[in-house]
Amino acid sequence: TSVILVDGNSKNGYKMLPRFYMGKWPIVNIIRTKKDYDKYRENSSLKYILFYGNDSLRSRIKRIEKIQKTKVEFEYAAAPGFVDWLLYTINKNNANDTIFIYKKEIAN
Repeated sequence: TSVILVDGNSKNGYKMLPRFYMGKWPIVNIIRTKKDYDKYRENSSLKYILFYGNDSLRSRIKRIEKIQKTKVEFEYAAAPGFVDWLLYTINKNNANDTIFIYKKEIAN
């Protein structure tokens, strides 16, 4: 089972994952505040880290690499699409963050 760590420690915070588009329902752990980072030290089953928003992205990546004691590699940036923009124009409370997907490097 894949385990995903979501870093929602950004100005807009965490939103629900689009699990339907993932094709499966992985186990998800969520970082909402700086204190939450310590909960996920060296989680060996962790495969992916999703960062919501790009504010302080470099420092958040470094923090994850430090607690996991491994590097993470950029996989994909999921930017908001047309429907997201449309919903945002209707409701300004709809935050449209880009989600940056990183994969944990596996030690040989």
